[in-house]
Amino acid sequence: MKPGLKLYQGHPAGRDPREMTTEELKAAGHEPMSPLQAIRAHCLDCCAYQEREVALCPAVDCPSWPFRMGSNPWRKPPSKVRREAARRTMTELNAKRRKRVGAEMSASPPDHGIAPPLANGSEAGPTWTSARVDRVRNTELHREERDGREARRHELDSDLPDAGT
Repeated sequence: MKPGLKLYQGHPAGRDPREMTTEELKAAGHEPMSPLQAIRAHCLDCCAYQEREVALCPAVDCPSWPFRMGSNPWRKPPSKVRREAARRTMTELNAKRRKRVGAEMSASPPDHGIAPPLANGSEAGPTWTSARVDRVRNTELHREERDGREARRHELDSDLPDAGT
């Protein structure tokens, strides 16, 4: 039986995630994410992973609709005092990072964000991505863009002189 399932009256049923360990949740194929990320992932799944379709979603009756872009529209904007406090905190953090990275830079370059050197004699290096797997970008043109391109292509073809005349 798949992880995350149990037998209930002789049939598979989902277990209560509140009673599962993080290892069991990961074994069932789930990764830690915020509720907003989960809603966004569901909306992407609903729209066949077409980000533009999520943005254009007409299902305004869906409870997830206001959250489909991955943000909470009901959240109050931060006050000026809160924004200034956050700005000061980030300025201090960035100054500490610059100091720390500056010291490391003199010794050796950082490894993060840089591909490892290629092996001698090889022409290909390892490829990896840091993007989430459930976010497939630009896999297909939006139907309006696609139809517009096809219409332009037909217009261009009709402007060409016929080969038979």
